[in-house]
Amino acid sequence: MILAMRIAILLMVGLGLVSAAYPQAPSVSDTLALYASLGPELTHYELDAVAATLTKRSSVPLPQAVQYAWPHHSRRVLYVAWSEGVDGHDHGVTAFSIESASGTLRRHGEPARVPARPIHLTVDVTGTHLLIA
Repeated sequence: MILAMRIAILLMVGLGLVSAAYPQAPSVSDTLALYASLGPELTHYELDAVAATLTKRSSVPLPQAVQYAWPHHSRRVLYVAWSEGVDGHDHGVTAFSIESASGTLRRHGEPARVPARPIHLTVDVTGTHLLIA
């Protein structure tokens, strides 16, 4: 149940990322980038609605299991919270640059370690601060 919720949340985030990343409304033939996680692996899929296909494109490793993901307002950065779990001692957030043409993720800097399990992320209105809860 929890795994299904994580995948659903990341898919929704992925849909929001791509729909807002296009300067104009995407045409019917465009593909969308979707992101899903299983444990510490975040996978990029390409959705082609016209062909009704979902194709795995790439994966990026994280130090621990993905907890949550949130895009920057610019839609060019995805922040991903990860954790060893409630009783664990390894928690943090990793930023990824999003390649606008393909949706491919590339790590942007070093992961930020946090003292407790992060369960929510958001960016402030100005886009200059990341709130980690």
